[in-house]
Amino acid sequence: MALPPELATRLAAAKTDRARHQNAINDFLRLADPVRPRIGDSASTTTRSDEADELYDDTLQQVAEDFASDTLHRMMPREAPWVQYEPVTAIDDTVKAALATPLKKRTQSIFDAVSGSNFYSEAGAEWSFDLGHGTAAMTCNDYGAGEPLCFEGIGPHQLLIEKGAKGKLSFKAREFSMALEEAFAQWGEGANWPAKLRNDLRNPKTKRRMVVCLEAATRIYDPGDEKWKWQVAVDNHVIIEDELVGVGSCPIIVTRWRSTSTTAWGNGPLRKALANAKSLDQVSYLRLKSMGKACDPAFFYDDDGVLNPEGGIGPGMAIPRLPGSKVDFAETADLNTAYYESGLLQDAVRRAGFQNGPDQKGKTPPTAFQWREEQLEEGRRLEQPTGKLYEEGVIAILQRVEFLLMQRGEIDELVEAGRKAIRVRPKNPLAKQQDGEKVQNASNLLNVVRGTFGDQAVAATVDTVKTIENLKRAVDDEIIVLREPAAAEEMMRGVLGQPGMAPGLETAPGGAAQ
Repeated sequence: MALPPELATRLAAAKTDRARHQNAINDFLRLADPVRPRIGDSASTTTRSDEADELYDDTLQQVAEDFASDTLHRMMPREAPWVQYEPVTAIDDTVKAALATPLKKRTQSIFDAVSGSNFYSEAGAEWSFDLGHGTAAMTCNDYGAGEPLCFEGIGPHQLLIEKGAKGKLSFKAREFSMALEEAFAQWGEGANWPAKLRNDLRNPKTKRRMVVCLEAATRIYDPGDEKWKWQVAVDNHVIIEDELVGVGSCPIIVTRWRSTSTTAWGNGPLRKALANAKSLDQVSYLRLKSMGKACDPAFFYDDDGVLNPEGGIGPGMAIPRLPGSKVDFAETADLNTAYYESGLLQDAVRRAGFQNGPDQKGKTPPTAFQWREEQLEEGRRLEQPTGKLYEEGVIAILQRVEFLLMQRGEIDELVEAGRKAIRVRPKNPLAKQQDGEKVQNASNLLNVVRGTFGDQAVAATVDTVKTIENLKRAVDDEIIVLREPAAAEEMMRGVLGQPGMAPGLETAPGGAAQ
């Protein structure tokens, strides 16, 4: 049986778009996570378990892992709510005060559901990792009120998407294989299973055969509300067809690092590191090859009929030779060049994944100023995709969780504030980097005052105790990140103005010194 024509057309267009990125994404996976499936792999015949043995350098693997964990922690920390919620429309201060407690309770319910689910294990395994090449996806479903919400990562080899109007995705699908028996467990007896598949399920010989499964959501453009046409197919038989209504109703969540106007797929920061990563792997291979020649060099000898070192020369052996016979060793390559080039390429790969520093170049430890300046530079580079990540990642995931909790009846669509019912939404947070730059600017101003007028002028105009409290609050909010104790000690000494030490940061999180 064939799929419905409209669905088949959408799938063909989505596969064509994915094919344009197949080489780049597969190269990324080969160098960054060689054991994962790639686009075009066959689920039954392709094995990647020994792919890592063919690589000579693991820099991109390390950078991709660190990039994934840093992104997840920066955008979705475990220890605090990811965003704040705010009313959709403007309200007066009285209603806002009455809204505070129920809004806090609602927020707690949402993040308790996230914390109690498998979100962090799934997001850390594939979702945040795939942001490196630009497009990450996962599903979020509720399989019963007695179970936590279930998240499941979608790799690029399963994902099919199509770009639509208004810069949004008009089609999101997941194509994968699983055993027929597992497919029945996934979608249950209530689905419209054809007789052939039911008969195969009853047969012990065929119930474990692999079937091709498809979950697809097609956007229905409606100015009144978000709507999707939801279809599930098994071996080209559509077994579920439904209309999903409401923000967060679509189970498939697709997040792009940076989007372009010509394709539905995103472009990630580590894709531009592929050329350097490939070069680094080749340089590592040549360095290893040259190192073997340096440790066990080739040599030339005069064939005098007596000396015969072809079988190898062991330690302590006595080798006879005729007088005048010579043995010359072949010149080896200069390994310093290979090590130098490897270092440059590694720095380039780390910079692409925002893992390049601050770094100690030479024997002098970096100062607190160097840490902060390089951290601010990294933050400015990270600000570019922040809006897209929050919109299609953080907020989209929370909207899906909200939708499922409302379906369960655990939270209401509207928040009660006195006698009023207020509709709320997640607030897109501003980048913390902006506050960090305010901290640095205020610090620079105080350092100029200290250098011009001396420590006494600063001590007379700055409240040291409040400044330290504000500095601590900035650290707690991760506006300032102190990566090692030496930097923290230097910064605090700068606040107190002790002579002989580098100036520190004396500023409030909002940017003004106390």
